[in-house]
Amino acid sequence: LNSAKETLKDYKNVKYVHGNHDDIKNILQDLEIEKVDGILLDLGVSSYQLDAATRGFSYMQDAPLDMRMDKTSELTAEYVVNNYTEEQLSKIIFEYSEEKFSRNIARKICEYRKNKKIETTRELTEIIENAIPDNNEIENDVNGVEDNIIENDIGELENNVVENDINEVENNTIQ
Repeated sequence: LNSAKETLKDYKNVKYVHGNHDDIKNILQDLEIEKVDGILLDLGVSSYQLDAATRGFSYMQDAPLDMRMDKTSELTAEYVVNNYTEEQLSKIIFEYSEEKFSRNIARKICEYRKNKKIETTRELTEIIENAIPDNNEIENDVNGVEDNIIENDIGELENNVVENDINEVENNTIQ
């Protein structure tokens, strides 16, 4: 938000809200906004998030296994890899990184965590490397899997909540 505030500082008709796209209707109602000219959603990732070792996104640096886009969110990659079932992990890895060895990676994660909690990006990287039989594309595979383990909440977008809410806003039919 701070970056957006700085960029848009010359505009007076802007409201800054830290929230979730699923709550657009409630946010607008709470702010008593009936019509909008536009809504800007930050749905992406920035180099700031990826480059900060403490965020836990990089497999190149050993760091706590965090991977949260929004630091106020409670769900971390550490929680996901240590608590989700093998089936859930496999589904997340396959659906969001299209990794052909998703089942093997999920199995290796579950085997590892029987003996020790997975706490760092280095640990997860080593597990993924050991789960992929052909090491020719290890770097791309590790990066793809790690980047998408925590981003499974992007799946919320698949239910068209944002699209429906924006259509309602455009049609002035906020319920």
